Amino acid sequence: MMSVGQHMESMECYACHADWAPQCYGCHITVDYSEGKTDVDWIKTANAREANGLSADYPLGTNGLKSEGKVSETRSYLRWETPTLGVNGEGRVSPMMPGCQVITTVIDKDGKTVVENEIWMTPEGKGLDHAAVQPHTAGRKARDCESCHNNPKAIGYGIEDGRFLNGYEKGFVVDLETNQGQTIPKQFKTQSPAVPALDHDLSQIVTREGEQLVTVGSHWPLTGPLPAAIREKMERTGLCMGCHQNMVDEQLWAKVNSPAFVNNEQHRAVMSKALQSYARERPQDRKGGSDHDAREEPPGSGSLPAAGFGPGWGGHFGLHGGRPAGALRRRRQRFARRRGPGDGVRAVRLGLHRPLRPRRPGQAGQGLPAAGGQSGRRGPLGLHALGPRQLRPARHAGRRRPEGDPPGPLQVQGVTRRPTRAQA
Repeated sequence: MMSVGQHMESMECYACHADWAPQCYGCHITVDYSEGKTDVDWIKTANAREANGLSADYPLGTNGLKSEGKVSETRSYLRWETPTLGVNGEGRVSPMMPGCQVITTVIDKDGKTVVENEIWMTPEGKGLDHAAVQPHTAGRKARDCESCHNNPKAIGYGIEDGRFLNGYEKGFVVDLETNQGQTIPKQFKTQSPAVPALDHDLSQIVTREGEQLVTVGSHWPLTGPLPAAIREKMERTGLCMGCHQNMVDEQLWAKVNSPAFVNNEQHRAVMSKALQSYARERPQDRKGGSDHDAREEPPGSGSLPAAGFGPGWGGHFGLHGGRPAGALRRRRQRFARRRGPGDGVRAVRLGLHRPLRPRRPGQAGQGLPAAGGQSGRRGPLGLHALGPRQLRPARHAGRRRPEGDPPGPLQVQGVTRRPTRAQA
């Protein structure tokens, strides 16, 4: 987990370490005005305060003031499991959970349904909100790689690619059907009434084409679905076919196949040998680096520069400033061995995994100060001295950026959003 630079630079710790998050999908609200029905009005009660500050629901045996209309609420389904991932208000990858996903039905005083399963639209999309959250369910063990990289829900495409609630706009009838989907009994009951505007699963927030379907954290400008470049690099579904597509080549497959069952450990051993063989054959264009290291990432490719660093920093797969992750690890190990008695605080603050700011040309001072030391002292890494606050990458780099600087950590690219009211 820590060996992948993008994990450390652009994700909240709890994006992986949150074991689960409560997820309530679909808030079906019914307001019934028929037969003189009433219900407690919490807003009216709170506003009707007495001189002593007590509200109308203070006396024992009372629930407060009432208003016309009886309100009831149900839900489509619940989950207590690993959540969807998105971008939070600080521009970092974070867990998401359903907010207010209101689907409204209104019955008037005469008992007539005047609004049925209505979804209210917003400038961003359907008012079926998802919001970034700190679930407070952190555990020592992080999520498995597959739970994000082989999971459409984690990426934002919905549980099992949203297939369970496909057809919600027509309603669901669970009964005997023909192979054409026609219900056979003449008398049947609709289990889930149609929601005309709901043409996707409630757990889906974005399409593979990049269209944002619902509101996502509408209170924070940076909040949104994962950008297209991140989604494309993140999804690794079907990688098994890299090998198993060759099963159709009988001669080739006969050379690698085994008549006995091959367990997971044996599979991993074969993949490890294949990777090592590929590494030996791959051309090296410089010491410690491969041809991939030298290639430049195209704009918007998802290699997110660390906040406050120039182009090339915060590179792909743990590469910082063009240096392979192994080289950085060796330098950090040397630093750990050489640090003095006063360097313990600095080592903890650096975390031995954060990228460091390079010395700027013409700037005095070439070292990191010891804890409590003065700026400008020469340190073991030969880097420009930084104060304690500068050792941590800024988390709001996407908000205040000097003109001409590279983009911030997570500009939401590749997501088609409807214009806000101000833009409209």
